[in-house]
Amino acid sequence: MTERDHEAIAEASEIVEGALRRRRSGPFQIQAAIAVLHGLAPSYEHRDWPQVVELHRALEGLRLSIVVRVNRAVAETEVAGPDAALEPLEDIASDWHFLWTARAGMYRRLGRMEESRRCLHRALSAEMNESDRALLEGRLAALPEA
Repeated sequence: MTERDHEAIAEASEIVEGALRRRRSGPFQIQAAIAVLHGLAPSYEHRDWPQVVELHRALEGLRLSIVVRVNRAVAETEVAGPDAALEPLEDIASDWHFLWTARAGMYRRLGRMEESRRCLHRALSAEMNESDRALLEGRLAALPEA
């Protein structure tokens, strides 16, 4: 990231903190706070995952959607592990490829390669752009045999 990127993220952080202090946060303020947390972190591993999970829970309370639930589950994986994160995704019936990609990653982290492979095949059966398809095909090819 450039210095300008850091400055923009710092400015966004101040704006979001001000909005959150008013205690009248709506879905857009919460989404902005999540984006700021991601932007402030120097790497994926150094994100404030517990805070990201809490913000996604708050967002779910205001606007429940498959996107919010999957994103919370991905963050939950970093806090409580993939076992805990899989549970809220079990009752979702959808062909959205990001749902199946997230589940595949969780199963892979648990060492459950056959389930991961099944989820990747399910994801690949959905509509998506070619770059997502190439990424998922690469992940599938890279999975070790069960």
